[in-house]
Formats: sequence, C-alpha cells, structure tokens
Amino acid sequence: MSAHILNSEDSRPRVASDTCGRCRRKFERGHRVTTAYIFERAGVNPNDLLSLGAYLEAEFELVHIDCTDPLLVKGVKGLT
Repeated sequence: MSAHILNSEDSRPRVASDTCGRCRRKFERGHRVTTAYIFERAGVNPNDLLSLGAYLEAEFELVHIDCTDPLLVKGVKGLT
C-alpha cells in the first residue's frame, strides 16, 4: 500500500505544534518526536491504479516517540 500524502499547503497541525498530540505535554529540547498522520481511508492509488493507497486527513500531530521516556534514554522499544 503506498501513501497519498497531502501537499504541505493543505496539511495543518491538529494540536499546537509545541505539544504532544498523544500525552498533551509540551515538547522540550532533546525530546524525540515524530509525525502522526491521521488515516482517512484506503482507496485506489492515483499514481498506480492497480494498487491501493492510504488517504490521509489534512491534519497531523507531532507526538513523542515514547511519552514515558521523551529523551529515549532507555532506547526505542523493540530495538533494544
């Protein structure tokens, strides 16, 4: 499944971009964050009509990779 990501003019943060979309705590220097896109539906990929694509909402969230360890002192779960 390939992704259909909206262009940057259409996308906007769902919560303030200095706040974690999951735990709602403010980000601080050194916190490890990632972008969480909001899945809308699966559908035909406009670039390849034989494959499905993921359609995403225009909103996104920045989230801690691990809200209980925002600096990843313990490493990334699943990789340690």
